Amino acid sequence: IGAEARRPAQGERGGLVTLFIVLLAAFVLTHIWMATPAIRDGLVARLGPGGFQGVYALVSFALLGGAMWAYRPLEPQILWVAPPLVWLPASALMLVASILFVGSITPANKALAGVPASERPASGVLRITRHPMMWAFGLWAVVHATLSGSLPTVILAAGIGALALLGAAHQDVKKRRLMGETWARYERETSY
Repeated sequence: IGAEARRPAQGERGGLVTLFIVLLAAFVLTHIWMATPAIRDGLVARLGPGGFQGVYALVSFALLGGAMWAYRPLEPQILWVAPPLVWLPASALMLVASILFVGSITPANKALAGVPASERPASGVLRITRHPMMWAFGLWAVVHATLSGSLPTVILAAGIGALALLGAAHQDVKKRRLMGETWARYERETSY
């Protein structure tokens, strides 16, 4: 049964919007909070590395899945309509986002979890930013919010964009602690 089969009543819609916002905010905040060194180290000490990854994934999937469940039946509340001239630059930005995303999936990407410290210099899109995946998500968020103009989609895009850009800054702090001078050198040869 699709979202069209059962439209929520007016009062129920307000509750779903609130639930959606709360679950999305919880997803963003727990995603960053659980990765902070003090929390992560404590959980790894109690659960082991695999146990921590399992709990981290379970919490992330539960919160994001719950947010998507609350999002699905929401009716669009149009805040604006993107003019036709915006579609061409938006498509160009999505192409850039796609290139950044594909370029981020490489063993040379020191920002990815589990990539060991190495002296290998930055190459490819990593010469532009040390967080190409996060910037791909950030650009995706800007394009989708701009073109949609629908309140639920704008909220979703803002949450994903915030996670991407705050997460990238958080990764810098975490990697600096874990990799020391190797990360500091990497930061000097690339940019946020």
